[in-house]
Amino acid sequence: LEAKLAREQHTAAQREQLLAQQQLQLADSQHQHLNNALQQLENRQSRLLAEKAQLAPPDERALAVAQQSLTQLQVEIKARQQEVEAWQEKLPLADAERRQQRAGAQTLERQLAQIEARLHALQQLQAQLDTDKNLQAWLAQTRLEKLPRLWQSMRIQAGWETALEAVLRERLNALAVPDLAVIEAWQTTPPAKLAVFSPAINCPPVAAAELTSLLSFVDCQDAAVTPVLAAWLANIFVANDLKTALAHRQNLPDGASWVTPQGDLVSANSVLFHAPDNQLHGLLARQREIEALQSEVAQHQQMTAHGNLLAQQAEQNYHAIEQQMAPLRLALHELQQSQHSSQLQILKLTQANERSAERASKIEQEQQEISARMQEETEKQQEILVRIEMARTAMTNWLTEVEQKLQRMNQLETNVREQRERAQKLQQALQEARFFAKT
Repeated sequence: LEAKLAREQHTAAQREQLLAQQQLQLADSQHQHLNNALQQLENRQSRLLAEKAQLAPPDERALAVAQQSLTQLQVEIKARQQEVEAWQEKLPLADAERRQQRAGAQTLERQLAQIEARLHALQQLQAQLDTDKNLQAWLAQTRLEKLPRLWQSMRIQAGWETALEAVLRERLNALAVPDLAVIEAWQTTPPAKLAVFSPAINCPPVAAAELTSLLSFVDCQDAAVTPVLAAWLANIFVANDLKTALAHRQNLPDGASWVTPQGDLVSANSVLFHAPDNQLHGLLARQREIEALQSEVAQHQQMTAHGNLLAQQAEQNYHAIEQQMAPLRLALHELQQSQHSSQLQILKLTQANERSAERASKIEQEQQEISARMQEETEKQQEILVRIEMARTAMTNWLTEVEQKLQRMNQLETNVREQRERAQKLQQALQEARFFAKT
C-alpha cells in the first residue's frame, strides 16, 4: 500500500513536472515571440528614422522667393491690364472717329461729285450754244471759232439775267472781233444769226437822272467791251415789274424803254413781251451758276482733301492704337503665363512642404506608437522572464521531487520485492516442510 501510494505520488510529481515544463516552453515561446516583435519594432523604428533623415526639409526660402516673384508679377499684370484697358477704351473711340471721318469724307466726296457733275453739265450746255453745224463750219472757215463771246466778259446782277438776254438777244453771244472792218474780208455772210462787235467809241447814253439803267446792273470785266454794251443798252431802264413799267412809260426819254426782270420791253407806245430763246435762254444764269459752282468745287476740293486727311489720320490713329495694344497684349499674356508657372511652382513647393511635414508628423506619431508598443512589449517580456524563471524553478523543484519520489518508490518497490521474495521463500520452505513432513 505504501509503495502504491509512492507510485501515485511519483506519477503526480511527473505530471506537475510536465506541466511546469510545458509552462516553461510556453513562456520561452512567448519570450521568443516578444523578441521577434521587439526586433520588428526596432527595425521599423530604424527605417522610420532613416526615412525621416532622408525627408527633404521644407524649402521655405524657395517658397518665399516664389511668392515674392508672384507678388511682383501680379503688380506688373495689374499695371499691364490697366494699360491695356486704357488703350482698349481708346480703341472704340478711335474706331468711331475713323468711321465718322470716313463717312464725312465720303459725304464730301459725294457732294463734290454732285457739284462737279452739275458744273460739267452746265459747262456742256454753255459749250453747246453754237449748235448750227453750218455756222460752225463758216466760223472755222473764217477763223472766228476761237474768238471770245460777249457773255464771257460780263456779269449781271442776280435777277436781271432774263432782262439782259431780252435786250441783247443774239448779241449776247456776239463775237468780239478786233475791228468791224474784218467783215469786208468775208467772202460770204453767216448762214445763221450772228452778231459781232468790236471796241467802239465811248458814247454814254442820255438817261433821266431818276431812272436806273440796265447798264448799271452789268459788271463788264473787259474794258474794251464796255462801250459796246453802253451803246446796246442805251435808253434801257429797269422796272421791277410790268405794272410799274406801264404806269411810268410816260416818264421815259424819247426812244427809251423799260425792261422788267421777265424780259418784257415797254416803250411809251408799245409792249414787247419776251419769249425765251431756246439756245441763249439762261446763259447768263448758267454762267453765274458755273462760276459759283467752280468756287464751290474749289472749296469742296479743299474740304474733301481735308476730310480725307482727317479720315487718314483717324485710320492711322486707330491702327496705331491697335499696334500699340499688340505688344501690350503679348506682354500681358507672357506675364500671365509666368504667373501661372509661378503659381504652379508655389503649389508644388507648398504641397511638397505639406507632404514632408505631414510625413514627418506621421513618422513622429508612428515612432511614438512604436515606442509605446516597445515599452509594452518590454514590460511583457519582463513578465515572461519572471514566469520563465518561476517555471524553471518549479520544474527544477519538481525534478527533484520526482527524483525523490522515484527513489522512495523504488525503495518501497524493492522492499516489496524483497518481502515477496522472502514470503515466497517462506512459502516454499513451508511447502517443502509440509512435503517432507508427509513423507
